Amino acid sequence: MIARTIDDQISRGEHLSSARTQWIQELRQLAYEIEDCIDRYVYRLTYKQQASSIRRATIVLASSQFADEIRKHRDKVKEPYERIRRYTSDSQWSTPVEPPAPAYDPHTKKADLVGIDVPQEELLELLEDDEVERRRKVISIVGFNGVGKTVLAEQVYENDAANQFSPKAWIDAQEKDAKAVLLSLHSSLGLHNEPQGTSNVKLLSSKLEGYLQDKRYLIVIDDMRTELLWSTIGSAFPDNKGLSCRIIVTTPIQSIAYACSS
Repeated sequence: MIARTIDDQISRGEHLSSARTQWIQELRQLAYEIEDCIDRYVYRLTYKQQASSIRRATIVLASSQFADEIRKHRDKVKEPYERIRRYTSDSQWSTPVEPPAPAYDPHTKKADLVGIDVPQEELLELLEDDEVERRRKVISIVGFNGVGKTVLAEQVYENDAANQFSPKAWIDAQEKDAKAVLLSLHSSLGLHNEPQGTSNVKLLSSKLEGYLQDKRYLIVIDDMRTELLWSTIGSAFPDNKGLSCRIIVTTPIQSIAYACSS
């Protein structure tokens, strides 16, 4: 989008003021910085595939630093536009121009994502019946915002392999406390509750646990952001030994992924 904006300015064939020329140069430099950032991350991904377990901690740190760099670039996208508005009276800047959209929309389709097939196959394998233990498993998908966690979970949830589970439920946990998540689960599974003000977390957890008992369930909890949420609602999901139940959690926070995962 930055490159096209520059092309649009130049292709008009008009004389460019000094301020607008400076603005184009700033945009061009920002585009170069973004490309460099992406190139560095692609290199790290390649390095990760070859890395031994000894180097893994360094790679996790590098991914965190990359996420910080992406956030800084998003902020920097706004700066050239704000400056040209502040220091010129040109009428063309009276209407704000939206900054470029994030790399991935939360509801990006599979066709728009690169490299989703391998992790999807890995997740489908984890859904399979464990012939040894056959216990409930919690599978975490962890990564910074916009990387495609939700899309990956959707592809697995809608796959034919997931039809072996009944019941199934998908819950968005973002900005919800334990009670709101449990009420959403009750609603998704068709459980009837007392008026919201009269229900408490303990009662909701107990009722959900009773409903899921002796069932081979699949639950997706999307965008979990606090460990407290899992420690509060985790007891609502019975082990159901012998049925190989599955829970998939997506989160941008590594510690939550570790806290949830089997």
